[in-house]
Amino acid sequence: MRGLLGAVLAGRGVLFGALACAALGLPLLHSSAARSETLEEALVKTYTTNPDLAAERAALRASDEEVSQARAKWRPSLNATASYELSSESEKKGATHYDSRSRNWSTELVAEQPLLTSGRNGAARRIAEAHVQAARARLRGREQRVLLEAATAFATVVRNEAILDLVRSDIVLLQDLLKEIGGRHDTGKATETDVDQVQASLE
Repeated sequence: MRGLLGAVLAGRGVLFGALACAALGLPLLHSSAARSETLEEALVKTYTTNPDLAAERAALRASDEEVSQARAKWRPSLNATASYELSSESEKKGATHYDSRSRNWSTELVAEQPLLTSGRNGAARRIAEAHVQAARARLRGREQRVLLEAATAFATVVRNEAILDLVRSDIVLLQDLLKEIGGRHDTGKATETDVDQVQASLE
C-alpha cells in the first residue's frame, strides 16, 4: 500500500511541476478558445486580422505605386491650355454713340515624349522595383514569424489543457485514495503519516 501511495504522490509532483513550468514560461490563454477553433482556423484568423501584417501589406502597395510612377516617366504626356478674352469699348462723337465689342480666344496643345534621359528614368525604375522586392521579402518574413507565433500559442494551449486534465484526474485519484486511506486507518491498516501525506497533496 505504501508503495502505491508513494507512486501516486510522486506522479502528482511531476504533473504539478510540469503545469507550473508551462504557466511561468508561456502566456495564459483561455482554454475554450482552442477548443472552439482548429489550428487552421486560428492561422487563417491571424493571417487576416494581424495588424503587423496589415501594415506590411500597406507598405508593399506603396512600393508598387512607386514602380507605376517611375514607369510613367517614359510615357508621352499631353498638355492643353486655352484662353478667352472679351473686350468692350464705348465712344461718343457729337450726337453719335459708338459701341464696339471683341472676342479673342486661343488654344494650345503640347505633346511630349522622352527620348533621352541619360539613364535617370531607368535608374528610378530599378530603384522602385528594388523597393518592391524588399517590401515583399519583409512581408514574407513577417508572415512566417506571425504564423509561427500563432501556431506555438495554439499548441501551448492544447498542451496546457492536456496537463490540466491530467492534474484534475490526479486530484480525483487522490480524493479516492484519501477515502481509502481513511478507511484503512480506522481499521489500523494505515498510519497517521499516510493520511497526512495524502491530505497535504490535496491541499
